[in-house]
Amino acid sequence: MLRSHLELEEVRLSAASARASRTSTARARLDDSGAATYVFDLEWAPPEPDPALRPRVLHTGSIAAVLEPGSRTVLETVARHRAEATVSYDPNVRPDLMPDREATRAAVEQLVSQADVVKASDEDLSWLYPQEDPAAVARRWLASGPAVVAVTRGAEGERSPRRRRPHRRRRPARRAGRT
Repeated sequence: MLRSHLELEEVRLSAASARASRTSTARARLDDSGAATYVFDLEWAPPEPDPALRPRVLHTGSIAAVLEPGSRTVLETVARHRAEATVSYDPNVRPDLMPDREATRAAVEQLVSQADVVKASDEDLSWLYPQEDPAAVARRWLASGPAVVAVTRGAEGERSPRRRRPHRRRRPARRAGRT
């Protein structure tokens, strides 16, 4: 079912996707405030991408971008395609699975500087930079290269710094179904 939906949307899957011994999973539990905690069961060793592929859009993030052995492949893929593709990145920090904070921060900053569009939550930024204002981090990231850095703030909506002044947009209240 999932494969046929992706094919209808013209999403290409690598042949290795079908050869994986199992599918990685994440189980989320929501507490009374709506905050999620996760239990992960992962297998992450992506094959080298087909060099003939020329994506128009390339998205990465979260564990894939910082967890070895796959993170090196992700970084090389982004570097190889960033001149032709729009690169989007979401750090989607998962502290229980990531290396120490400094190593994670270095990997995140490297990908931020190569991305065109970055989306991060205020929780991501607070974990990566516990002593800094998330808006200041977003402005610094914006200055490092991306055209857009959007910071989501739960029920408070999203904040996107611009090169001259921040842009704020309230999102409509809705119940989280997936994360």
